[in-house]
Amino acid sequence: MSANALEKALWQMYLVPGDVERFRSDAEGYASEFRLDDKERRALTSVDVMALMDQGANALLVLMAFQTIYGPERLHDYFDIVNAPAA
Repeated sequence: MSANALEKALWQMYLVPGDVERFRSDAEGYASEFRLDDKERRALTSVDVMALMDQGANALLVLMAFQTIYGPERLHDYFDIVNAPAA
């Protein structure tokens, strides 16, 4: 697929409070509403920051969605993930 569908899912989650609630309660159901391939779907439903970016999602958009999902108190986790040395 393309990063457009993945970014749309992240953007809507950030922009629409009801969407993030739907994602939190049923990530698979939320992901099924977008034209995502298997890798994109796994990255989205597991909120795998690096996989989302590897699939073409904009890093700032991933950050915004991460904060929307987990709240500002877990923002340090995002930076830990992004700044971790490559395996």
